[in-house]
Amino acid sequence: MGKVTEGSVLGLDWGLKKVGYATSDGAGLAITPRGHFARKDPPGRWRLGRHDVEQLKALCERFEIARVVVGWPPSNLEADRAEFRSFLARLERDVALPVAEVDEALTSWASREAGFANEDAGAAALLLEDHFAARGRAGFGALSVLAGIVLLGAGAAGFAAWQIVSKPVSPTPLDLVVDVRPGTSILALGAQLRGLGLDAPAWAVKAWSETLGRDAKLQPGEFKLEGRPSLAETLRRFGGGVAPLSHLVTMKEGHNLYDFEQSFRGAYPEKGSEALWSYVTDAARLREMGVPPRKEGQGRATLEGFLFPETYSYRKYDPPRAVLDEMIRQFRARALPILSSHPTWGQTSEGRYRLLILASMVEKESGNFEEQPLIASVFWNRISKKMRMQSDPTTIYGLLPNFDGNIKRIHLTTPSPYNTYTLPELPAGPICNPGESALRAVMNPAFTDYLYFVSRNDGTHVFSKDYATHDRYVKEYQLRRRASPAPAMGSPAAEAPATPAVAAPPSSALPKPVKPAAKKPSR
Repeated sequence: MGKVTEGSVLGLDWGLKKVGYATSDGAGLAITPRGHFARKDPPGRWRLGRHDVEQLKALCERFEIARVVVGWPPSNLEADRAEFRSFLARLERDVALPVAEVDEALTSWASREAGFANEDAGAAALLLEDHFAARGRAGFGALSVLAGIVLLGAGAAGFAAWQIVSKPVSPTPLDLVVDVRPGTSILALGAQLRGLGLDAPAWAVKAWSETLGRDAKLQPGEFKLEGRPSLAETLRRFGGGVAPLSHLVTMKEGHNLYDFEQSFRGAYPEKGSEALWSYVTDAARLREMGVPPRKEGQGRATLEGFLFPETYSYRKYDPPRAVLDEMIRQFRARALPILSSHPTWGQTSEGRYRLLILASMVEKESGNFEEQPLIASVFWNRISKKMRMQSDPTTIYGLLPNFDGNIKRIHLTTPSPYNTYTLPELPAGPICNPGESALRAVMNPAFTDYLYFVSRNDGTHVFSKDYATHDRYVKEYQLRRRASPAPAMGSPAAEAPATPAVAAPPSSALPKPVKPAAKKPSR
């Protein structure tokens, strides 16, 4: 006899002269009649002799038993019940394992009727079946395919059934994914498995389905079959024994809704775009997240900025909103506390929204996380001095989704809700979904007098306090470049991740800078 799975259960049909025993895995998936041992000089049915204890300890070690189940023939006599409770307590102490009871009414008779070669072992197996039925098996994974099909026979038919459900469903190792659509019946699953060339007899699948009951449902999703699983193991996977396969979708730091739409459409090809835009423009959800109503001419409000950058897992048949709901939960848990920490703006929903807009601008303008506090300081200084933000990424966002990658003079001079060359301050809303570092940079900017920055074309920037110095840097790093120059702040704005490369227009095309005030800005 070989060992069964770790954490096994030992079932005992305790008699006056013999003790039948059977084993099961911890979930009740495979119940196996094992045999019996004779009791020596039994002092009484519910007494525990030294020989009994030795036999039980040997069985527990041999089959790696984690708990024991003992059958109790129902009796209305309180004295019998008290004697049985005392027996269970001694048994639990002597074998040092948890012990449970189960009513064993008619199990010996049922064992004889089923034709078990060893009547006592069969009765113990039936006790285990009753035990797991009473406990309520979790999903289909804990339902005993072998108990439902094999346990009823001990002769040639029973052995043949055992062979069917325990042998591999494929003669060669498997490496395939089975797609179970919502609403698939158990019998339809069997036909699907046979269509894949697996050995899944209709009668065996039907018998399995009958043990589950009429209301049993399969988990929808994709399930991977590897190696050479038995039919019992294969069916178990689809009924709760394992979770469906998960996939990943990522919102990158600095990506906006248009960027994410492409990824989301890959996750949900049929309805990803529709589901995304329906979700992020839902009026009730916008109010819940504190998005201020848009003024006339500012376009529609969205949840841009609120879909927290992270990698999220989903299953094939999860509704699209499940992923989006998790992104909002992550925003509440990780971004909102940061925004709320600002002593003034962080205390109102409108102020937090302005901080989120500012963080999105810092995210898009920065190619280097270490520079984000410096870039944040430039924007705070400009706000303090009532200067225009003059940021290309905001203007580009207002052109989406039709921006062709080439920013032109007309784009910078034409007013729009996002053109910060014409707006007096911040754009109408966030221009991307910022990560934690950009949010923290806005809360804790570097203390500088910088009002301008321009890209060095290597992911870093050079900063300046006055327009004359800035203009020199623009000529040095941008206007001398012939092909695809990066933008600059205050002239063209600095290049950012996930932002199309833009051509730098001449300085004469840009709004005149506001002359800085003499005192240092306050934040």
